[in-house]
Amino acid sequence: MTNPNAVYARFEDLEEQLAHCYFTLHERFAADPELAAFWADAAWEELQRSSILRYCREQALRADATVNMNTANNVADLLAAVKRIVQNPGVTVDEAFYASLLMESSELDDAFEKLTRPLARHHRALFEAIHARTDKRLWKRTAS
Repeated sequence: MTNPNAVYARFEDLEEQLAHCYFTLHERFAADPELAAFWADAAWEELQRSSILRYCREQALRADATVNMNTANNVADLLAAVKRIVQNPGVTVDEAFYASLLMESSELDDAFEKLTRPLARHHRALFEAIHARTDKRLWKRTAS
């Protein structure tokens, strides 16, 4: 059986690595303020998610969810592909969004949702704030 602390720590790290990818895209597209701001916002969101997972781990607010290291390894494999795309100095806007869509279609969001469920019982306001932000983000993306 996998240590729950290790699962949380692994997903914290994955969220942080994804944030780094998005900060790299922010720098790459710095000449386009709107695009650079988009990538900076995405990076900050991933850092916040990493921090929320760390908080859950440190406060022993662990989920009974079926998130395990296999899921983390699947996400890590996808993230490795995203890193290769992002680290290309000639990455295009289309390639950058493709890389982002790879992560959006991964199991990362589902794992985050499952791992943060205990906040609903113990820190309802934080849980609602997280989901209000997520719902707003999803609405903005579908409205565009």
